[in-house]
Amino acid sequence: MGLLKLQHKNGATLINLGESLDVSNANELYADLGKALKRKPGRIIFNAGKLTRVDTAVLQLLIACTREAIRLKKTVGWTETSKEFRECIEYAGMNEALGLHNI
Repeated sequence: MGLLKLQHKNGATLINLGESLDVSNANELYADLGKALKRKPGRIIFNAGKLTRVDTAVLQLLIACTREAIRLKKTVGWTETSKEFRECIEYAGMNEALGLHNI
């Protein structure tokens, strides 16, 4: 199952995106991203190292979270990204919007 795992470490919210995210678990993602945006201090770090399947609904949520974090003066970063995830966002032209300029 590709469900999220939230951790709080050294003042950051770490969000492990699992192996697969699609519209079927977008509500859970939305709720967890909302929790991460409310935490202080405001560092949000995504781990997509095992994410091999993602759909556009999830990409839209990740972009919305990134934009909202920036608006709230929070930092967004990535620890790992899988080859499949990098290819997906690069193909969709979403790497800049997700803060992954140099993938």
